[in-house]
Amino acid sequence: PGSFLPDPASDFYNRYEEDIRLSAEHGLNAIRVSIAWTRIFPNGDDAEPLAEGVKHYHELFACCKKYGVEPYVSLHHFDSPAACSTRATGSTARPSTLCALCEFCFREFREVKNWFTINELISLSHSQYISNFPPNHHFDVTSGIQSQHNELVAHARAVNLYKDLDETEHLADALAWSTS
Repeated sequence: PGSFLPDPASDFYNRYEEDIRLSAEHGLNAIRVSIAWTRIFPNGDDAEPLAEGVKHYHELFACCKKYGVEPYVSLHHFDSPAACSTRATGSTARPSTLCALCEFCFREFREVKNWFTINELISLSHSQYISNFPPNHHFDVTSGIQSQHNELVAHARAVNLYKDLDETEHLADALAWSTS
């Protein structure tokens, strides 16, 4: 009495097709999903992505298309690789590490048109340094402010990167179109 096991909880990873189909059947035309950083780069800055994780997300996005449900994708949803959290203050203490994930995803998952860089900026820093998310520093306001700053820098860099990549791709498309 009073205790519950976490399994099964949400099993979207394995049952996404059922969830997306149900979403479409109930009239939803969009769904918010997250890319788990560790399913692609387990250590945060691995030299090569995990092929299995990349394949999973391509299949997920294809399923969204199959059912006419537009994916809105969050790139950082409270799930930094443990190695990133131990390197410095804040899960996004190294904006370049998060930006490397963003750049990979922007290039790899061209089928996605709607991105969120970091889910709930304030909530993440607050939870990590004021309340109860790892690294679980209670009332460490200085680190919380530093973490928030780092998240904002990472967000700004990712947005600029997306804009730069988008302009480059449109230019490439325009050049290919004009020469054919």
